[in-house]
Amino acid sequence: MAKISTPNSKNISKRKFISGGALATTAAAVTSFNINTSSVNAQTASIDASSGLKTGIMKPMTYTELPGFLSAAQIAPHYNNHYGGALKGHLDLDKQIDEMTASGMRNGAAYATMQCGHTMRGNSTLLHEVFFDGMTASASDPAANIRAVIEAHFGSLEKWQADFAAASGTASGWSVLK
Repeated sequence: MAKISTPNSKNISKRKFISGGALATTAAAVTSFNINTSSVNAQTASIDASSGLKTGIMKPMTYTELPGFLSAAQIAPHYNNHYGGALKGHLDLDKQIDEMTASGMRNGAAYATMQCGHTMRGNSTLLHEVFFDGMTASASDPAANIRAVIEAHFGSLEKWQADFAAASGTASGWSVLK
């Protein structure tokens, strides 16, 4: 694995750099809502430790179906093809980027394309892990501190749900509460 070197820092792997950036972004978003970051930091540490970006293998699913919401026929291809494909693509590009870097021959356009795909697949992997980790067998209400922030910004949880559903309907990828 290639190492990224910056002045006054230790060498870190690209995978650790990407996952660290994602965790920093998550922590910054959570901090802007004045949410208890100690519990968030504990959660992000456990996500990082078991992430496919770190281990190279897909995280196991807690649920293979959610009766009345998502069937096994809906979840399985999403898990295997979308999440698994994103992780495989990320790891394949990781290897190709390392090989190109080690060879000393760097085609600027090819390298840029690989880096863009690498980042996109890494983001997709993390988003799928957050999605599958967040699945629950029963409906739940948001924690009081999250509900308070939503109500302060949108007026009510119902108004936020309508706004989020509308935003999700126009998105070409993910919609994320930040």
